[in-house]
Amino acid sequence: MTDRDIRPFQRAWLPVLAWTAVIWMLGGDSFSATQTSRVLDPLLDWLLPGISPDARLDLVWLIRLSAHPIVYGIEAVLVGRALRLHFPGLSAAKLAGLAFAASAVLAGADEIRQWGSSVRDGSPVGVGLDLLGASVAIAGMNRL
Repeated sequence: MTDRDIRPFQRAWLPVLAWTAVIWMLGGDSFSATQTSRVLDPLLDWLLPGISPDARLDLVWLIRLSAHPIVYGIEAVLVGRALRLHFPGLSAAKLAGLAFAASAVLAGADEIRQWGSSVRDGSPVGVGLDLLGASVAIAGMNRL
């Protein structure tokens, strides 16, 4: 690969690699429910004064749950963008399939890693939420 070829490659794939690193970090022990509650609880208390502890717990759960489809939706769009830039002749169906497959591999690897953690719960439900986000993003991307 020449210097001339490296810039388009970097432009296509560096955002994917950076976002994949973000997802991997978010799936680690330092972003477990206990750790994120230390940030989200005071923030929610400030935003919603008088919120009950049960309501706050439910809201933290909802925020954490919604993160799955959001971050994997972004991942799928970035992979789709990289594929489109790197392989301009790729059909929309192949692009969608490859973006979905990349998201599935990452989601599966992340949940398997969490199964081995003492503070995280790896779950097929997590993979399903991740892939729901990827699917919605891919469908939206193909409409553009």
